[in-house]
Amino acid sequence: MARTRKSKDRAVLALLTAVASACLAPEETLAPPGGSQVVGVVVAPTSALLQPGDSLQFRAYGVAADGSRVIIPVRWSASGGRITSEGVFIADTLPGTFTVSANGAGQTGAATVIVTKPAPRGTWPNEPSGLTLISDYGFDDVIPATYDPLQLGTSGWRVRWNPVGDGSRIVDPAALFSPPGVYQVRYPVGFGEGSSPSTLEYDFASRPTELYWGFWWKPSNPFQSHSSGVNKIAFIWTPSGSTDLLYFDLSPNPWRIRCMNDLIAGGGPDAGKRDEPNVTTTVITLGQWHRIEIHAKYSTGSNADGTVRWWVDGVLNGNYTNLKMLQDGGFDHIQFGVTFGGAGTGETKTETDYYWFDHVRVSGR
Repeated sequence: MARTRKSKDRAVLALLTAVASACLAPEETLAPPGGSQVVGVVVAPTSALLQPGDSLQFRAYGVAADGSRVIIPVRWSASGGRITSEGVFIADTLPGTFTVSANGAGQTGAATVIVTKPAPRGTWPNEPSGLTLISDYGFDDVIPATYDPLQLGTSGWRVRWNPVGDGSRIVDPAALFSPPGVYQVRYPVGFGEGSSPSTLEYDFASRPTELYWGFWWKPSNPFQSHSSGVNKIAFIWTPSGSTDLLYFDLSPNPWRIRCMNDLIAGGGPDAGKRDEPNVTTTVITLGQWHRIEIHAKYSTGSNADGTVRWWVDGVLNGNYTNLKMLQDGGFDHIQFGVTFGGAGTGETKTETDYYWFDHVRVSGR
């Protein structure tokens, strides 16, 4: 018997549906007519930091009641700049914070875009005025392999720990601030958790109670994170030692900079907490240079009014104002003590990873 036109149409529709379904990721399904199973829309990435004129591809998908992803058509809009019907956002010439929205199946999802004009590469935009310069160093000295502390020329910096030479000075003409000298730290395959392959530090002759520390830094791509999410970069120490310090780490999902408040001796409501970005989360792009700036200030008397702030690429990420330090005279020293995790899981590096540092500036009072 010959097929009717209607039966042929149904057969073609069934074939097209089968082909489309085969192209979807395992957790994704096609939305039924009317989108009745869609309970939300997700826009990815959820946030982005752009410069004027930059463009970025956004994508959106529906979420079903069972949590699975659903392919749906969406209509894009943006509160600033412009966005194409395919979800490509183009930043305007003016800085600001904007919302990118995707509407589909009766639901709306959104992402945040921050457009910022970068400060000139040769500046430290968030260094407070009135501080006294302590160090302005471009890693111009050879960094030797050593078990014993060794001074790096007349810079005031020293190598504290570099037993097999995993820390070294390399030449990188593409370094952003002060090429070509760059401090490279290598995590070899098999490197264990809880220790640093190389450590540089600077002791303060006159201990400041207010400190600014800026440096250019780049993590390798790819980069293997410790399962704890702790990949330490920089330490600020007080005279009270291992129970009174701050450190900053790189953590994934998304890659970001955090501050660990280890001011246990000082106490205070924030002591022992890992401070996440609470202003803006600047997503770290692996394999690219980033400017990190830190400003820390001692508490006064018995008050928990000490502060720590940090910026990534000129954007304030964290601002905490409830720190408490022992009244022990001020910060003692700072340290590039890059460390893979902590201790307890027995993890080792399964790939060779790197941190690079281009320049460091320190001031205080």
